[in-house]
Amino acid sequence: MSDLESILTKLQTAFPKASLSILPNDSPSNQSSLLIAPEDLLAIAAWLKDQPDQAYDYLSNATGIDRLDEVVKEKIKSKELVDGEEVEKEETVERSIPGYLEVVYHLYSVSLRHGPLILRVRTKNRTDQVSLPSLTPLWRLSLIHI
Repeated sequence: MSDLESILTKLQTAFPKASLSILPNDSPSNQSSLLIAPEDLLAIAAWLKDQPDQAYDYLSNATGIDRLDEVVKEKIKSKELVDGEEVEKEETVERSIPGYLEVVYHLYSVSLRHGPLILRVRTKNRTDQVSLPSLTPLWRLSLIHI
């Protein structure tokens, strides 16, 4: 079990009703992240800061992302009977993926020398549900990288 999976298990025990999932990252850094519902973020972040075995006492980075709406084209193959013969048919189908705003946080434990733990929180869309909670009540940032 990875460190992130272990943290997820502990969080699911401490917050059984919270919406949590791991977002894998297949890039060379292989730094997967924890996706948290906006309504659960502040309580979970406080828990990560206050638990003696976690002690994430340093927020090193807070980054905003504006993910645009996207249309994905997919080719779907099917078979149908034409004049008694089975013919393979391919059609292109468009699927819409709605955009969202996202904040990504990188947490470290200076005292326990571990991290980063990457947290992500997303809005439901980019139009009217665009508010996300702030973590400044828990950590003050002296510099935000943009």
